[in-house]
Amino acid sequence: MLGYSEFELISRPFLEMVHEEDRSRTLGAMSALHEGLPVTRFRNRYRNSVGDYVTLEWTAKAVQDERIIFAIACDVSAEEAIEKVQMMQA
Repeated sequence: MLGYSEFELISRPFLEMVHEEDRSRTLGAMSALHEGLPVTRFRNRYRNSVGDYVTLEWTAKAVQDERIIFAIACDVSAEEAIEKVQMMQA
């Protein structure tokens, strides 16, 4: 989705790819997961391999006993752009 190789993804902290303005909220979502709370419809921006930002919407759940987080992300960049245009026209 972001155009990185598996090696690139696991060789550096994921927060480096998160837009600077979204890092605090992203850490908050991670904190909720570590507390065992699910995260649904959480949006943040990630820099892709060519340097552009895409908006991802996440749903995630932690399995605390196994110390695993299951997460699904969907690129909602186009949807978000449409929403911004609609808000400007309103």
